[in-house]
Amino acid sequence: MITSFCMAMLLAGTSTCQMRPVNPIVGVEVRKEGPDYVFHFQNCFDPKKVIGIHGVTVKKLGPGERDGTLYCKITETPSDARELTEKWTYGTTPPGYRMASCEPLKAGETYRADVSGAAGGHAVFSIENDGSVRMSKQACK
Repeated sequence: MITSFCMAMLLAGTSTCQMRPVNPIVGVEVRKEGPDYVFHFQNCFDPKKVIGIHGVTVKKLGPGERDGTLYCKITETPSDARELTEKWTYGTTPPGYRMASCEPLKAGETYRADVSGAAGGHAVFSIENDGSVRMSKQACK
């Protein structure tokens, strides 16, 4: 991927712009689907290519907090199970993963989800009083 700065430098005839590979970013979107909250993952640079997810950490944020308190965490364990790529239903433990605590998401609270794997990403979201999800920050947007 060539940045606009590099493109301008190349068009100007200079060779000082170095090309560096860009790591993909995982976009995270949380949706209410029936009774469940489902985390959807997407490769921000190429939505047609999947990215393996090694772990998801959800933290409850207090007013003005950026880091928060651990609320739910799943991490991949060495196994033959297929890793997460597209979505995860909150509160479940997929095959090949282990869970470290997972409190129910509560209305009126704000959370931060951090995703790790072949790439990383995060999102900030709130659960509204009616149970719907309001996304505040998504990696791809």
